[in-house]
Amino acid sequence: MLENIDLARARGVGGIKLKVGSPDPAVDLKRVEAVREHLGDGVPLMVDANQQWDRITATRAGRVLERFNLTWIEEPLDAYDAEGHAALAATLDTPVATGEMLTSVGEHAALIEAGSSDFVQPDAPRVGGITPFLRISALADYNGRALAPHFVMEIHLHLSAAYPRTAWVEHFEWLEPMFNERLELRDGRMVLPNRGGLGLSLSEQAAAWTREAAVFAAAPGDRRHPRGALPRRHVTGALTPRAAARTSRRGRCRAATPCWSPVPTPSRPVRRRGESPRIRRGRC
Repeated sequence: MLENIDLARARGVGGIKLKVGSPDPAVDLKRVEAVREHLGDGVPLMVDANQQWDRITATRAGRVLERFNLTWIEEPLDAYDAEGHAALAATLDTPVATGEMLTSVGEHAALIEAGSSDFVQPDAPRVGGITPFLRISALADYNGRALAPHFVMEIHLHLSAAYPRTAWVEHFEWLEPMFNERLELRDGRMVLPNRGGLGLSLSEQAAAWTREAAVFAAAPGDRRHPRGALPRRHVTGALTPRAAARTSRRGRCRAATPCWSPVPTPSRPVRRRGESPRIRRGRC
């Protein structure tokens, strides 16, 4: 774990996010304590519970973790528990972050208006693209919230740079094989490319995956696309001319946005919406 942290820091990542939500709270405490001691007090540290806690557990855990000066506690409760998140945010000194699992502007609006989080975490692909994301970010700014989008840094870097307040961008290397270019990290911040559009072009590997997907969709008996081909937007992955024109102006600017890197941990079942943590753990 500490080796992964050192590698991320050496690459230029500005903050570290650690998974919590273990059935044994002592395990979480030990890991957070070790990472904070390793990083020192000057490096931003976040924790992500991935909806593993109920309200009582989240309150107790949040109070215990406050001595580590966390930048935020992410998804402590069920993603749709606006009331619970609001109560937790009002109780703890540590900021609360949530929103990555929401799928629409309306769902985000409900959480923002309820005061459910200090950091809003929309996911552009999940909410329907750039336009819905911008509507969510406008609501977040109007209500005085910070922005920390979920995943897909290749898109969210640009959207975060357009946010009036300082935003965080989550640094994932998972999608890098899809592109010929790499986003630049400098002194804990991610630098906006000065190339047009999103500043990225698809790699040969991505093109091969796209061709394979198109062939699969055209296979006999495939009912999802009866005309025998994927929709054009799935095949090309390109912006429309109008969207490209809108984003090209941003591409000429150079801005830097703080970034953080998640620390991988052994996988565990994901809690489904409305499912009790105790029931979920009983199935493991």
